[in-house]
Amino acid sequence: MDRDVLIALLAAAPEPPQACIAALQSGSSFKVFDPSAPARQFADIWRVREQIVQDAGIPTDGWHPGLESLTAAGEQPVRVGVVQVPDTRKRFKLFLSADASALVACIG
Repeated sequence: MDRDVLIALLAAAPEPPQACIAALQSGSSFKVFDPSAPARQFADIWRVREQIVQDAGIPTDGWHPGLESLTAAGEQPVRVGVVQVPDTRKRFKLFLSADASALVACIG
């Protein structure tokens, strides 16, 4: 996926993930994977990870709204993407529609 296409896709979301867009605009690396799987599978995993991260006292800016969106997608197939912010451990996890035409959720 092209960087500008991904930025436009994120910007078109009902609640655009501004921090993720800014990271992409500043040159953060990213990858969108081809296979898709039901959103429910990812929601279950990220719900557990959210609790682990909160218990460790790590800030989860924007995590819960993204998790709610992912959970609401249920059996809808999603593709996974990741945006890695340079020189940090910060990553945004993207969940796109199976055809990569819409953002389902952003957790980061």
